[in-house]
Amino acid sequence: EITKSSTANAFFDKKNIVIEESTGQTTRGNWRYRAPLPSPPHELARDARRQLKKFTLNLWKKHLNRHKKRLFPNAKGLARATSSMKNEGLAAHFIPTDYQGLNWSLRTLDTNAMRLVNGQEILVSRDLYKGMSIFHINRPNKESPRSFIKNATKIMESFLQVNNIYRKIGRQSFRISSYGKPNKTHGFRDGLKRGWRYSQWTVGFNLSAVELYCTPTPKGAVCLTQSQPLTTRSPIATNMQRLALNSLLINYIGNTAELQRFITSPIAPEFMTTLAITKIDEGFNAEVGNLNITFPFRAHRLDEWLVKVGFTDSEDGRRLASGKIVALNYAPRKDRPNQISLNRLDRPRNSNSTKAQKVEYKKILAGAAPYNGDIIKVGQGYAQFYPANEEVLRTIWLVGCVGISEEGIEKMCDQLSTSD
Repeated sequence: EITKSSTANAFFDKKNIVIEESTGQTTRGNWRYRAPLPSPPHELARDARRQLKKFTLNLWKKHLNRHKKRLFPNAKGLARATSSMKNEGLAAHFIPTDYQGLNWSLRTLDTNAMRLVNGQEILVSRDLYKGMSIFHINRPNKESPRSFIKNATKIMESFLQVNNIYRKIGRQSFRISSYGKPNKTHGFRDGLKRGWRYSQWTVGFNLSAVELYCTPTPKGAVCLTQSQPLTTRSPIATNMQRLALNSLLINYIGNTAELQRFITSPIAPEFMTTLAITKIDEGFNAEVGNLNITFPFRAHRLDEWLVKVGFTDSEDGRRLASGKIVALNYAPRKDRPNQISLNRLDRPRNSNSTKAQKVEYKKILAGAAPYNGDIIKVGQGYAQFYPANEEVLRTIWLVGCVGISEEGIEKMCDQLSTSD
């Protein structure tokens, strides 16, 4: 058989290449490649890998185009989910609950808080996202946001502090504390215009690649990491990871000073720069979109903002184009239960809203109870709700104040002032 084979050409065949994602839909293809001989083995292997990668990427694009009406961000039911669901934690993502892409749910990634040896806090998700571990790490006080996000070695070493990853040598196992400097690193922006820093380490002893994606936050960075064998790694793995970043919602947490510094820095995503926090004589002012609200008390270093982010959909209400701020939560003291919430509410569309949502929106516009500013009993505490302004461009902001006593709410919220 060897003597019958051609000496003029080399033939490569790979059958049944499968592209599959969360809905269970698949696209299959068979790859064939012919290369002229003679050729050095390393050049032959290099050219074959390039051709296989090109073929697989084209197959992946064909798959996305064929099933785009079922997938993020074009699925029919996604606009309805994004208009009614908000991320309440650090990070969350939308997942389809059927193969047709008609129904979606928002899954929040729960985290465990841990301390590093230098006292920094790191929040590590209990769940994987697209096979990657996700975590939030606080930045040292004296380090700038830009230099911190570029220090991939330090960030990875911090992650290894709270994760037991071992290397086996013979019968012994040794805990890995560092991978050293990354072999590759570069920056890019995702579909929400968030800046990311990508780093990769090649681990020789087990022929694997450790990858790290980090995006800056007011307190530090949100990162995703995973390790994959180089021998079985698909040529589309990195592309699918980057695509997955587009559907990951990240909220931004920080005190007033941290938030002010972040939203005016060049590393902040575009949608965060729509928020402005300015100091005034008797407190400070927050402005985003058509919301302008004054807090007539001094910002404290122990206060905390939670900026919730959602998606901006296009005019047809389907394709999600970019990010937008959908809510602001402010705690005058993060260690106390009193809290002020500011929620952006868009007028419900006929195509993707329920009757109950439309009725509730009309009550808010009219300032009808419980949206008339009266203090009401809620659970173990008290609350007060009222529209912050008139509807502008089919959008209105709702103010909510929550506290453990009526006196606390009056002290915190009755002094707030809003203007269109």
